[in-house]
Amino acid sequence: VQGKKQWYQRRVRGLLQHLLMAMLRVFLALISVSLVQGDVLILSKESSSSRPAPCSRVCSGTTARGYSLWTRYGGNGLTVNVDMSGCGFVEVPNIVSSLEGRSHHWIVKGASSVYNATPTRFTIFLSQEDNIYNYARADMWNVEWVAVGYIC
Repeated sequence: VQGKKQWYQRRVRGLLQHLLMAMLRVFLALISVSLVQGDVLILSKESSSSRPAPCSRVCSGTTARGYSLWTRYGGNGLTVNVDMSGCGFVEVPNIVSSLEGRSHHWIVKGASSVYNATPTRFTIFLSQEDNIYNYARADMWNVEWVAVGYIC
């Protein structure tokens, strides 16, 4: 029992370290962007409305290793909803996503395909011939993303 308890403690400590490192990366990225102060230029976007340069924002995040809420989709697929409501976008931003994890995430299709984007959220669908749900959980897959859009 003591050995199992220590294993769980090490696992939780490791998960917390990964989460803190991901949060630190996001924090440093946001600080870097804020130091530039308005040097975000959006060349093209979905809508035809024009907005002043100070209204643009770069926002990034992650669904976090070990905490991504993967849901089975179809026979061999997964889906996850990504919340970006904290960014404060007023219209759908430009979104780039990537799948991150310890292993096996290179085998899937759809990791960078953004679906159902709104100013506050988007969805990713993954597919593979094998049942990938177990890989996603065991290898701690998560979605890392960067969005650029308008906040006013």
